[in-house]
Amino acid sequence: MNAIGRPISRFDGRLKVTGAARYTADISVVDATHGAIVQSPVANGRTVSIDTTAAEKAPGVVAVFTYRTMPRMNPTPKPWSHLHPHGQSYLPLQDDQIHYAGQPIALVVAGTRIQATHAGTLIRVEYDPRGPVVFGPQSTKAAVDPLQFLWPVASSVGDADKAIAAAAVKIEQTYTTPDRHHNQMEPHATTAVWDADATLTLYETTQHIFGTRELLSIVLGIPQEKINVVSHFLGGGFGGKAYVWPHTILAALAAKVLSRPVRLQLTRAQMYSMAGHQPATIQTIALGAGRDGKLTGIRHDSISPTPIFDNYIEYAAMASRSLWGASGGIATNHKVVHVNRNTPTAMRSPHEALGHFALESAMDELAYATGVDPVALRLRNDTQIDPHSGRPFSTRQMRACLTAGAARFGWEKRSHEPRSMRDGRYLIGQGMAGAIYTHWRWPAKARVTLKRDGSALVETGTHELGAGTYTVMQQVAADTLGLAPEKVTVRLGDTRLPASHASIGSSTMANAGASVMLAAKAARDRAIDLALTGRNATFADADRDDVLISDGRLMLAGKNLQTTYAELLA
Repeated sequence: MNAIGRPISRFDGRLKVTGAARYTADISVVDATHGAIVQSPVANGRTVSIDTTAAEKAPGVVAVFTYRTMPRMNPTPKPWSHLHPHGQSYLPLQDDQIHYAGQPIALVVAGTRIQATHAGTLIRVEYDPRGPVVFGPQSTKAAVDPLQFLWPVASSVGDADKAIAAAAVKIEQTYTTPDRHHNQMEPHATTAVWDADATLTLYETTQHIFGTRELLSIVLGIPQEKINVVSHFLGGGFGGKAYVWPHTILAALAAKVLSRPVRLQLTRAQMYSMAGHQPATIQTIALGAGRDGKLTGIRHDSISPTPIFDNYIEYAAMASRSLWGASGGIATNHKVVHVNRNTPTAMRSPHEALGHFALESAMDELAYATGVDPVALRLRNDTQIDPHSGRPFSTRQMRACLTAGAARFGWEKRSHEPRSMRDGRYLIGQGMAGAIYTHWRWPAKARVTLKRDGSALVETGTHELGAGTYTVMQQVAADTLGLAPEKVTVRLGDTRLPASHASIGSSTMANAGASVMLAAKAARDRAIDLALTGRNATFADADRDDVLISDGRLMLAGKNLQTTYAELLA
């Protein structure tokens, strides 16, 4: 049986098309209240006074929280870690300072979301504003070398500057990319529920339930075992829901104070200032090459904005560390400008993707300057040795990919002159680029249970982002166990399940998928053990390698003997 590689109905397909799939904001909780965040229009300064009198008297209002009334939180941990990933280190409603436009300055809790939102408009705030620092030509003059965030900030192999200076052909250009926002179909939402035994359950829009649990444990000062995080369905993540943002913590604290569940859902507008974004970059690339297009040197420098209070780095220049070889050297560096903005975050595709745009644009300019075909130029500079580490790549199919792509795309028919290709009245352009991306691996656990009726249950604390995680886990388990897919049930998205890592970096199948396969294999092997040595061993004294499994049946090769999972477990 091969569930993998053939079209099957999605495990969650009927739930989604009939509206039965319950996303975070759809989950009904008894006696729930609703929160609305009031934001600062000022980007830099402080609040002088906040008058909440009218808001507190508005219909349906249960409470209004400001920095004066919100309980104190523990600081976010340093250094930053994927194990407890805060979206930003600064926690709002803890002091009177304003660091970015859109920063929460009050949280209104009421009987309905409309009541809470209306009451928020009644709050009167006096500000002491200061001029904000923005990202642009003037502020970039004050760019600084940041502390390491994820990877080394700078790299240098050989002497790139010397190689570029001595090159027969030189290219130096500056490329810019703008801010980008995730714009997931489903806005961020949190429903916080405290039980009588002081256990917090968070229904959360997150790509990292276990990271959310760990960060909440640190900031709220409660044991992890007293926190459950649930996220069964996610309406898009793209990296923006991989970290914990302040609204989640505010909802948990408000629910604790009020001893009632609090649901807090960001508006579409709030998604632009309260849950991260991909920051703009200014990237300068210098290439040195021979007249044949063979690279001798690469220098890639990137500047991006980061908040006054954080040290986020968009590692755009990292693309140049390993994509192409350069005989004389490769140097990369990142600088940041501290500005009055909320903290950026990873966005599909982060870091290298922005750098590829700049590097590959420069490579096209080099192709034009040398008269070398763009595909031939990349092939000429392909390398089987990672320039950054000096070690051979375990696998690198760049040459095969470029060659096959060019053949399928009809690249040999491409005209090199701009505006020279037409299809009737339409101008046609053809281009190409190479790319390389970090492959992530993290630990993951899964539990697979074979049931007495011959079906199987797969449980793992990974996430369904909308791309079909339920289905692919079902396929992996079905093929490993030798079961029809419809005989496999999958449970995801709950910290009470075996721990898995965040669903980020295109890593879900490599991590959680591998753990499901191994757990299913272990369950299958236990069943084989029963058939060989169990109480009623159907295959007593047989060779394990002769046992075949298909459609839930265990068969002995070359003999008319068989049994089923259901019979073994009866």
